[in-house]
Amino acid sequence: MSEPSSVDPLGDPALRDVAATLAARPEQRGLLAQGRVTISALDRDARQALGRLIGRHLVQDRVVLDLRELDAVIRDRLGVHGGVVQACAGVLGRPLVDRRAQREQSRRTRDAPLEVMNAGIEAWLADGTWAQEWVDDVARLGLLTRARDPVATAGQAVALVADRLPALDVAVSSHVRIARTELAARTCGDAHALDDGSALGAVVLRGLARAASLPFPSTPGQRRQLWQRYGVDHDRVSTTVLVLGLRSAAGDGPSRRLQLAADDGDPVHLTSRDLGRLCPGALRAGRVLVCENPRVLEVAADRWAGEALMVCTMGNPAAVVIDLLGLLAAAGCRLDYHGDFDWPGLLIAGRIAEAVGARPWRMGADDYLSAVSAFRGGLPLEGRPTPSPWDPRLAHAMADTGLAVHEEALLPGLLEDWVTSDAAVGRPASS
Repeated sequence: MSEPSSVDPLGDPALRDVAATLAARPEQRGLLAQGRVTISALDRDARQALGRLIGRHLVQDRVVLDLRELDAVIRDRLGVHGGVVQACAGVLGRPLVDRRAQREQSRRTRDAPLEVMNAGIEAWLADGTWAQEWVDDVARLGLLTRARDPVATAGQAVALVADRLPALDVAVSSHVRIARTELAARTCGDAHALDDGSALGAVVLRGLARAASLPFPSTPGQRRQLWQRYGVDHDRVSTTVLVLGLRSAAGDGPSRRLQLAADDGDPVHLTSRDLGRLCPGALRAGRVLVCENPRVLEVAADRWAGEALMVCTMGNPAAVVIDLLGLLAAAGCRLDYHGDFDWPGLLIAGRIAEAVGARPWRMGADDYLSAVSAFRGGLPLEGRPTPSPWDPRLAHAMADTGLAVHEEALLPGLLEDWVTSDAAVGRPASS
């Protein structure tokens, strides 16, 4: 880059636009004054100032300048040793940018981590074409551009994939399995380096999917399953699912706790570790009310203990919630979901329906309009509209009305409907 000169060889401020046009050519050609540049739409002042500079009388508003000749004029006649580049920088008040060098530097920066990956493939992963396909995926999707240090991340990714390959589809005993946070801390010094959403986690998972000839996982559950195929466990104790009335006939620890809690009508939190110890075939089948908000389950525990079998998602369901609902569905339970009448509530209902086959209950257009009528003055409906495929009229009614109705506003009537319905838990589930 050339530093601006304190001398303004182009002189007249009327030539600022001319300088901007002239500067564009050397900026694209390595800061070399080469080629011909057409200057158009010159007004009278600019035409006269440019004419004085090049020593010609200009009568038209368009002129073609040879940059080599102009460079010589500026160097020899005006004494500006940097020629066109220095003169333009002085007029524009900024150094000219070598855009060719910029592009080359950007290319080197972009390619450096891919070169690290390719080198790692040759050293550790040379036994399959999937590895090159993995690098191609990373390059095409720009996954490493999100990393704070793309080169270091590329090296870590190859090392991690190479480390996990021996565990692919092998029954790995529990004493040699490793938690994802532990693996990240051991290899990267950061326990969260492989968290969902991290650049390194995304690159490593894509490599593991390629090695296993699987499509890239798009949901938290699929990502967790892919890690587990390679002997990497997710955190199994920090997140829980809240349940009421759930019973199991097995004799394991979680089953005994569930029995005691159900006998006392107490809500209980289950971890993923608990779910791993439950026997799905021992779970009591029946009709399960899946609610979105803990207050709904709390009211049921206070007023209808022993009459309701419930699971609470506590907002957008974590993986442990989906896992439990899957176990209940496999045990023959009918899952009915009720949540907030707002756009996130519809999104959650759709997600649970797709994941485990739950059926929205009391979540039709008529239910919503009845709730709005009973609770006028509710919250304004905000956020991005969400469809309601189980009753398309619901989303339209919500958009037209513009009001949200939270699940808690429907208490205790919502639960009274539940426990008094013919298909309540303990009775045969209706179709």
